[in-house]
Amino acid sequence: MKRKRLIILLPALLLMCSAGCQTLPSRSIPDKLVPFTAQHLEDFGEFLGEIQFFISRQIVLHRTIESETKDVAGTIHTIQVEKDVYIKSITFPAKTPGVLSGFNGESLNIQFEAAPDGGNRSLPFRPRDLAGGGGKPENTVFVFDQKRITYDGSDFEVHYEVEAVAVTAEDDTIYADKAREDQGQYITKKQFPILLINPVRKINRYREENRVVPGVWEPDSSQ
Repeated sequence: MKRKRLIILLPALLLMCSAGCQTLPSRSIPDKLVPFTAQHLEDFGEFLGEIQFFISRQIVLHRTIESETKDVAGTIHTIQVEKDVYIKSITFPAKTPGVLSGFNGESLNIQFEAAPDGGNRSLPFRPRDLAGGGGKPENTVFVFDQKRITYDGSDFEVHYEVEAVAVTAEDDTIYADKAREDQGQYITKKQFPILLINPVRKINRYREENRVVPGVWEPDSSQ
């Protein structure tokens, strides 16, 4: 009897296990992202806290901590020095999602991870005009380009992706002091990340309330 009951319950137990073992679906990144511009800031400024931001390129925060220990071995003239090197890095991959944590009237402070105990875990993105943009709002993007930053209470160096740029014969003398022999006729150029958003459009909401008044009927005195 017990064996028969176990056979009956087994499919139900397997079903419960499969339901309990399911993982939550991960949020997908939109296929098409566009730079967030000063025009967007002007149009959607009151909704900044509701916008999902992304970064165009990888950012790496790097911090090296060295602790030095000196030991006397044998005589006072023999000193052994040992250094412990601790390297801490924080990586923000390209298209990492973030939200606004503050706006000082110019820079957008974007937060990409939770900040416990009210700590500061945001990166500032400053406006920069694109080449040939003429200073127009739609040609002004928000860039993160700092060399060092205080993040979560500690100082970090910022490492960016680099791109090899060819040096032509025309501008060879201009870049002669920057070019390296092991790179041949190339120099390295840092790729600063910019803020991206999902394409948006401004919607003018038009509300209209219509009410038809049926009127008040007098009682029929003939009845």
